Amino acid sequence: MLLQLEADNTVVGEAGNGAEAEALARSLGPDLVIMDVEMPGIDGIAAARRCIDLQPRCMVIILSIHNRPEVRERALAAGAWAFVEKGKPQELRDTFRQALGVLRSNTFA
Repeated sequence: MLLQLEADNTVVGEAGNGAEAEALARSLGPDLVIMDVEMPGIDGIAAARRCIDLQPRCMVIILSIHNRPEVRERALAAGAWAFVEKGKPQELRDTFRQALGVLRSNTFA
């Protein structure tokens, strides 16, 4: 909801589980995905990896209540661009804006 209030972006999909996220990545080809770690079925880190495999230029921000180093490391090792702890809306907004800036500047490899 927070990001839908931002005027210069469009939310193109929302998934309730990892399999849905993978299917949406395949059909919509998003530039940026915000993925929760805890999801039914395929967890968010595995789903993030699959989304990146499907759309290599897709940037993934992992969102989680688990701010433990091992969770953060797993997320980044899976290819996530960033990791943001839940309950920090300004950090999420800032990270989202940074990712959009990278996408718009075409400097993302």
